[in-house]
Amino acid sequence: MLNLLSCRRLPFVNKCVAVWRRWVVATLVPVGVVAGFLLGHTSFVYSNSSLDQSQAFNDAAADPPNQGRHVSECNLNIPTISTSELPEFLIAESDFCTRRGNLTMVAYIHSHISGVEKRQETRATWASRWAENLGVRLAAVFMVGRARTHREKEIVERESRLYGDIVQGNYTDTYYTLSLKALMALEWVQQHCSHVPWVLHADDDVLIDTVSYSKFLNARGSSNRLFCHAWKSSLVRRTGKWCVEKYEFPGKKYPPYCAGGAWVVANKGVPRLLKAATHAPPLWVDDVYVTGILARKAGLRHSWALSAHFRMTGIEEQDLGKTMVWFNVTETRTEWWRKLVKHHGLTLPHLPPPPSS
Repeated sequence: MLNLLSCRRLPFVNKCVAVWRRWVVATLVPVGVVAGFLLGHTSFVYSNSSLDQSQAFNDAAADPPNQGRHVSECNLNIPTISTSELPEFLIAESDFCTRRGNLTMVAYIHSHISGVEKRQETRATWASRWAENLGVRLAAVFMVGRARTHREKEIVERESRLYGDIVQGNYTDTYYTLSLKALMALEWVQQHCSHVPWVLHADDDVLIDTVSYSKFLNARGSSNRLFCHAWKSSLVRRTGKWCVEKYEFPGKKYPPYCAGGAWVVANKGVPRLLKAATHAPPLWVDDVYVTGILARKAGLRHSWALSAHFRMTGIEEQDLGKTMVWFNVTETRTEWWRKLVKHHGLTLPHLPPPPSS
């Protein structure tokens, strides 16, 4: 063992420094190696343990995201959002569900202000005001963020005036605020449509066989399940479009969650999802966050009964009567809607032309 006190008796400073240097090498370096091994081993055990992923997610999110990290793996410009206090509604349509009357399902549709054609096509098909003539008691609103230009402001005001189906929140509409949009939609449902038995989430480019979907739900009554096309054991992406960093979600796999194009939950599950959001930091991947992380915290399970009735791309004649939801429909939905109604032996009512002003 080196005698550090002998440094005092050394005549030259450089010899003293040498002694101290040898002591550091002989003592601190081995300690650092052992500590590094233990930390690495602990990290390995943690990442491969069977801990509940949502608990791991909460523990990790409790630490500030930028501490200990210098370079972003994802390089995404994701805004910071809070689930503890949601933004205000600029247009609420607070009497929407009461003025429609006797609804069995309320749908909220993720849209953006510039998506005028998609909204018009949706209004003319499965979310039509005349759906009750087909035996479907459904009404739908479009969720949008605040206007960024004068033109967008005019679009919102016009559609709100003509159709009364625009719900606008005071947030910026981007791909990375979809989780916030979803929470605001659920909050709107809880405030204004809590008496409606079922809640349907949908994107603005889907086609839904609401006739078959309604019959399916009516046969099940109330439920503690999410009805959707569920994904299981999906890997967390650390690069690319769906990149999520470890501080956002440290697990290797997501919990089961619904494909985001369309899913249904009983209205009694909405308050449970919102309550879960107060205990789970937000994740920008909205389908994972709402129907995966929040659903698990809320005790809502996924039903696989509809998985065979979803189609991810395209639409064909042979689908009619078998498929209930088509995602990413690039064909004209109005034509396929007519075919779908005819397949069910129903007749579309004579509809007036859409308002021009």
